[in-house]
Amino acid sequence: MNVLIVDSMTPFAGGDHDLVVEPLAGELVALGHDTEVLRIPISSEPAERALSQVLLMRWLEIEYVYHVIALGYPACLVRHERKTVWIHFENRSPQLPPGFLHPDSAGAHVNMPSAQTMTETLKQALTEARNLFVDSPTGQECLLRHSLGAVEVLPIPNGETGDATRSWATSAEELLR
Repeated sequence: MNVLIVDSMTPFAGGDHDLVVEPLAGELVALGHDTEVLRIPISSEPAERALSQVLLMRWLEIEYVYHVIALGYPACLVRHERKTVWIHFENRSPQLPPGFLHPDSAGAHVNMPSAQTMTETLKQALTEARNLFVDSPTGQECLLRHSLGAVEVLPIPNGETGDATRSWATSAEELLR
């Protein structure tokens, strides 16, 4: 099966790539899947640029791939009929739009209409996902507050913040169902 892992990153800032993307891609290959990683550079500074970057991700339609695994926001905004989203909350602040986690702060970083547009775009993209996973009960609670349907907890395996009882093979299979 052709699988594309979509991730966003801030250039030269590091992130979860070593913790999640590389082990997941390696396990998918070990399970016999043709696997590619697409890392899309995104910057939230200046804040006025955030909306255009969110819309760019939303307009991106992935083709010639059987299954997309989107890691977090804004990667989860890409369009694909077989998209699974996995958002990481545990021991880090998820990169979600202003106002999604804390509605009172919706206009704190960008103007209010932009924050509302980003939040609504995220909700729409998450409801389109075939499967929606978070890595912790805290994340599950957050997304359930937004009435997004089924949100399953899938902890990160074996990492310094991960679940030592879960293997990457088991997680990869869950993400592909």
